[in-house]
Amino acid sequence: MYIKCVSCLIGAKENWPAYAYLCQALSIKHELEKHLIERAEDQNLSGEEVFDAMQEQGIFVLVSSRRISKENLLPLYYTRDQIEKIFGLCKQDGKILPLNVAMEATFRGHLMMTFMVAVILKLMSDWLKKTSLTTASMFMNLHEQHAIIYDNLFITTEPVKKMNEAYKAFKVQCPATIPRRAE
Repeated sequence: MYIKCVSCLIGAKENWPAYAYLCQALSIKHELEKHLIERAEDQNLSGEEVFDAMQEQGIFVLVSSRRISKENLLPLYYTRDQIEKIFGLCKQDGKILPLNVAMEATFRGHLMMTFMVAVILKLMSDWLKKTSLTTASMFMNLHEQHAIIYDNLFITTEPVKKMNEAYKAFKVQCPATIPRRAE
């Protein structure tokens, strides 16, 4: 990864000082170039057009209002990206958008709950990095964990491989039976 920091001005009036980080990811560049060459023939691209397109492959720009060391730039970007994905997950899968917000206190409470869910999902996501699971796939798999109900006992179904992987990641043991308390 090549990174070059350039001072710039941003905003509607271009009056806010900022830093543009020009990045080129070589591994992505090579992969994109390979795909470009594969489709060049199908699209009847000339050699010059292919060469010009190759010059831009794998290049992206990150802009920040503060200077960030090159070593910390990508980890911060990926963390920000994960947080955005978590908020997306919260809004889509968690369905945590407020239906009716009449007072500021209600909105603040909703915002606090959303933030707490985001933090929990981020921590869970970090724990699951060593597995083949994502938070969404884990919940989908664990949703299938059932129990047979008797008068004084729950007997859990045998967890499948993906369920056991989730239990292991969080150091949780699925009990074979759970005593049922009288209501």
